[in-house]
Amino acid sequence: MSHGVRTAVVAVGACTLLSGCFGSSSPEPTSAHTGSHHPAHSDSPSDTPSSTPTSTTTSEPTTSPTSGSTSGTTSALAFSPKSNGRHSHTCFAITGTDPVDYVYYPVMVKASSPVTLDSASVTYADGVQVAGSWVAPAAATEGTGTVEGWPPPAILVQGSSVQWNKRVPAAGATLDPATGWYNVFLHLRVYPDALPLHTDGVVLTYHDTAGDETVTWVDHVSFKTSC
Repeated sequence: MSHGVRTAVVAVGACTLLSGCFGSSSPEPTSAHTGSHHPAHSDSPSDTPSSTPTSTTTSEPTTSPTSGSTSGTTSALAFSPKSNGRHSHTCFAITGTDPVDYVYYPVMVKASSPVTLDSASVTYADGVQVAGSWVAPAAATEGTGTVEGWPPPAILVQGSSVQWNKRVPAAGATLDPATGWYNVFLHLRVYPDALPLHTDGVVLTYHDTAGDETVTWVDHVSFKTSC
């Protein structure tokens, strides 16, 4: 009888040791993003000239496919310029405490078959708000770039490299292959109290006969107190 008790004690002690060795080792979850959040709100499009541009660029179209859809299927969309190209790292210096507005139109898109856009945005950044998004048929001179100010400055509204006055809201817009290239316009509002900030590209969601798709055109943009 006493021998049986000692055996049970030894067994319990062994289990205690094993429990200590093989207890939970999963890491504690951590927050992926921190910083201040701001309520989302939309602005109505306006063609009133305003400030001069921060920067503008032009590019020649390329038919090279870029980043594919999240579903792993071939995207119906092509982009110009190429995704994650040699000019895809840009920094904007922001001073002061007031939100700063930009019209961000860094890429043109075309569809190989009719598609309907559901949304146009940028990759997540706490402190960068997309206050509006549009598409417009690209002009014959085809330009891309980023300008500071809202309402949009005259160089964008009156310029010949884009057709700002032909834009329509991105959500619900149909991209017609016969039209060719479209400019994608995003109104970004950047909040200085969350600096430094960065986005990693333009995200388009759309649907066609194949179903719903999401595709990202990679472009790295930083917002800092100094660059």
